[in-house]
Amino acid sequence: MEQDYSERYSEPYSDSYRAPRSETEILIERLDKLTMTLEKQHENHDRLMSLLERQMTVIERLLLR
Repeated sequence: MEQDYSERYSEPYSDSYRAPRSETEILIERLDKLTMTLEKQHENHDRLMSLLERQMTVIERLLLR
């Protein structure tokens, strides 16, 4: 996020009838996208942890033989 302020908060407006979005609207949209990304990462993390736990269980069983 090392873009300067004007790049981050300005967007091209292809529809001349649409009013420019406020900085708040742009920030809310970005926050929503970040939230969705974090939720996906959390789900992926949970899946990976579950996989690791299963692998550890298998390894423990093999070691206890």
